[in-house]
Amino acid sequence: MTAHAQARTEEAMNVHRIGRFAIAVSEKMKKAHQGSEVRFREIEETPWPAGTKPEEAREAAWQARLNEIRELEPPEGKANTLLETRKLEINGAWAQAARYYGYKDDAETINWDLLLDGGALGVWVTADGVIEEEKEIWKYNLEVAEAYRPPAKAAAAKENWFYLKHGAIALPYLEQEGAYARFEDHPLGIYKFTVETTSVDEVEKVGLLDKITAVIVSGYGQGVKIDRLRTGKRTVAGLKGEEAILRMSTDDDTELSFSWTYPGKEDSGHYPDITINMTAEDGQAEEKTAIWDAMLDSMRPIGR
Repeated sequence: MTAHAQARTEEAMNVHRIGRFAIAVSEKMKKAHQGSEVRFREIEETPWPAGTKPEEAREAAWQARLNEIRELEPPEGKANTLLETRKLEINGAWAQAARYYGYKDDAETINWDLLLDGGALGVWVTADGVIEEEKEIWKYNLEVAEAYRPPAKAAAAKENWFYLKHGAIALPYLEQEGAYARFEDHPLGIYKFTVETTSVDEVEKVGLLDKITAVIVSGYGQGVKIDRLRTGKRTVAGLKGEEAILRMSTDDDTELSFSWTYPGKEDSGHYPDITINMTAEDGQAEEKTAIWDAMLDSMRPIGR
């Protein structure tokens, strides 16, 4: 917790699971986006169109993707982009996969796209890599897809899984993973609240507060004046990070900037690099700071 006194907010909150953490966000903000990467695989959940049968929706989504692949320009010397398709059954569910050239100037890289029927939604698992490693790419794509848990199971789970926008990947940390979520449009004039977690190979040595100091010492930079409203060390979710609440002013505009960062530990899912930001129009700083404090104080690791 910060050493500064905090005003309380009566804001109602909704809990969101983002990667291996949970955080409560004002229910007045809508989630605009949530993206995920697990073991170098991008995971995207796409709800089926309302009123469409899953078997029809998945087939339409798959054919649309195949058409996109066929329209790509193949590398020089290659006749086609699409190399192979596979029909699968994963945990009893329908799935399809495609192997193809995704880059016209690179014939050494193979892309794999896999679509899994997740019930009310489709789950895309995508990855690429050099041809020599395609057996490993395929193996890991299957492992991630087989570990997918649909929304109902994910909502009830308390395990240290990697949580997506709707479902979850029931795997422990092995290597690279990251999560990003963006919330927007609070009635008080909070434009955006974002949470990003990323596993890192090397911990950055320069912290948030040092970066801000450097900018201020250099003369604010590019016509932006920075006033510190609150800066210092702050522990969030048991992690000792740094916080900065600033007023950023130009000749044309003034806004409030809220940031908290934690540098992470090398190659860790439990201790990733974490950046949380919030931007808002100037004014009612105390009320906005209270919402910020409540959201940060709610953050917790899942299953630990």
